[in-house]
Amino acid sequence: MAGRPIDRDTQAHTATSMSAGTGMGSGINSGMNSGVGADLGVAAGLQPVFQDYLTGFTAYLAAERRLSANTVSAYVHDTTVFLTFLQNYTETADTNTLAGLSITGLRAYVAALKRSRISNSSAARSVSCVRTFYRFLRQVHGLKNDAVDNFSPPKKPKRLPRPLTEDNAVTMLDWIADIASEPWIGARDQAVTALLYGCGLRISEALNLNADILPMGE
Repeated sequence: MAGRPIDRDTQAHTATSMSAGTGMGSGINSGMNSGVGADLGVAAGLQPVFQDYLTGFTAYLAAERRLSANTVSAYVHDTTVFLTFLQNYTETADTNTLAGLSITGLRAYVAALKRSRISNSSAARSVSCVRTFYRFLRQVHGLKNDAVDNFSPPKKPKRLPRPLTEDNAVTMLDWIADIASEPWIGARDQAVTALLYGCGLRISEALNLNADILPMGE
């Protein structure tokens, strides 16, 4: 719930149970020794202020957002990478460091991620995690940062859709007929689907078709 602080007992209980249930405590530390975490110097550890915020964030994700243990673990990993980068980048680790993060700092973070040879989609996920962390800071601690809200994550590469094979198309048409509640509905849906597949039409193009364009002969 927005704006409601999480008490320290809840933070401690959630952090302890998450660590015991998923190996989060040891998993993060061991995971930091390789890959992105190691490249950004995460193994050095967080300063106490940042560690307190991370503990509260862990409790927030589990108790308030009700995320699964694996999802919480992924968020905590990415947030640990970010906080470690931030304290190394600014050589400070306090509330003012978080509040003063600029667009330049965020760009430097993304550049550091890319130097670790991760994909744009992974970098975008990390930036999304930072936004979630700052949403927690705003809701629970009243800390705002417009730079984070306005920062655009790296764009994911667009992939062309892969067409169905002829066999898959026939199977799909049979399936459409099987799930129809009435035979005429199945026939209608099969006809529309065959039109889309056979002519390569977009749905909007198929919806704009009318009887006037049909080749009715003389």
